[in-house]
Amino acid sequence: MYKKYNLTSSQIRVLFEFDDNGNIVFTNKNVIWGHLQINQVIDFNRLIESLNYCLKRNDSMRTKLSKENDKIYQYFEKYKKMNFEIIDVNTEDDVKKLLNDTINKPLEMFNSFLFNIVIYRYKSGFGGLIIKLNHVMGDGYTLGLILYELLGYLSRKMKIVIHFSYSSYIKTEEKYQFSRKYK
Repeated sequence: MYKKYNLTSSQIRVLFEFDDNGNIVFTNKNVIWGHLQINQVIDFNRLIESLNYCLKRNDSMRTKLSKENDKIYQYFEKYKKMNFEIIDVNTEDDVKKLLNDTINKPLEMFNSFLFNIVIYRYKSGFGGLIIKLNHVMGDGYTLGLILYELLGYLSRKMKIVIHFSYSSYIKTEEKYQFSRKYK
């Protein structure tokens, strides 16, 4: 069994919005995405290894939500190596369609990873990836850190990256909220 955490105040603002009648409703519309096109021959096995390196190091990428008795919690999946499908493309229009399909396909929200990563490959050996994150588990800064770490590992020129733990942030916020409520 996983340790459950309450949602942070930021996550609550991302997951809930007001409908036209002023009622609070759950939403799955807030996503962050990035498209990385690499214009050189890629070692796709190394790219997948690099993605797994990022998944292992960043617990925020392993955030999952669960719903129990109408309350939403989050937990962190233990790292397990993931396989990523490589989609062969022929033209830039194929990539644009893949990008559009990836962005517009809703992410599963409960007991599922809150991201989607699509790798594509041209016959030339060039290619890239599309990363889509639910905003509840990351923002543009998070996406930038992931891509920085991914490219560093992929190129074997990894610099020291500041490592942070999202679960540590949650624990700090829970402590702060608790002390704020009872002062």
